[in-house]
Amino acid sequence: MEESEIVRASRAQFITNTCDRISQDVKERLTVYNQSDITKLVAIALDAEIVRVREEIRCELTGVDPSKGVKMLFEYITDHFGVSMDDLTSKSRKRELVEPRQVFSWLIRNKIIPNRLSLREVGLLLGGKDHATTLHSVRNIDNLNAHDREWREMMMRIINDLGKSAEWNGEKLIIKIKP
Repeated sequence: MEESEIVRASRAQFITNTCDRISQDVKERLTVYNQSDITKLVAIALDAEIVRVREEIRCELTGVDPSKGVKMLFEYITDHFGVSMDDLTSKSRKRELVEPRQVFSWLIRNKIIPNRLSLREVGLLLGGKDHATTLHSVRNIDNLNAHDREWREMMMRIINDLGKSAEWNGEKLIIKIKP
């Protein structure tokens, strides 16, 4: 990692930790007082605002374009693999549909786009798959990257198209923010 990337990552982590502490402090203070419905609504709104600000700051510090979100990733995957959104979220086990789903899961899990999705949430986006299916997808793509040079090069092109860069270190793809 370049020093500037380390500094950015440290700042982002500091801000994330600070936002978490503020959020926890607000929640603890609200438990001391009588929690009327209005107080609860204020707490929920404040918590949502902290999450929004944290993501905005993280995107600013890391240089990640916040417009490249999950919706954009769905559009990219459907265009790149020539499948429809219905195909991507279907129950079909055909290879030509499973591979785009697995690539989507791998890209989300490896933070190619800003997200805070759990394995379960990624599975739900892909038509109600469970967390184990999503984890299998991620591991399968890691295996393909490790053993299939053509596949790895395709993944590197996809990562590049999505605004990051990747290099092979002999064991796995290392994802970097483009300079």
